[in-house]
Amino acid sequence: MATVAGEPSYSLDVHPGNLRSDFNNYTDNPYNLQNLTVVNPPFGMSDSQFINAIADAAFSYRNDLPYQGVPAYGKTYNSNGYVAGVLMATGATVPDLHNWMPGGDNPIPLAPISPNRAALQTLMDELSPQPSTRCH
Repeated sequence: MATVAGEPSYSLDVHPGNLRSDFNNYTDNPYNLQNLTVVNPPFGMSDSQFINAIADAAFSYRNDLPYQGVPAYGKTYNSNGYVAGVLMATGATVPDLHNWMPGGDNPIPLAPISPNRAALQTLMDELSPQPSTRCH
């Protein structure tokens, strides 16, 4: 299991700093989270392809947008806008959460992730040689 999130980057000279990608943060343990929302893969994309597309979108973000807890639309961003931008880049439908999650309607700008790239990665994973478990 893996998690991806957008978090503020704090430093001594810039507070709160930029919004940054954060992977596998201990605070994002799905077993401790409440109010989880299911997001389905885009039509024609398998779960594995969707996971790869999410990772591709998250890795494509350059950690260069200013963070603000309650964002100024188009100028600052928060974790809800991070998730919305990552999902939009995959082609997924972003759940309508902005009524109770500020910034969800202010997605970070990311280029769309090609579903073909995600499909190619899944195919490569399936075709890669697996260690033999047979006894000789």
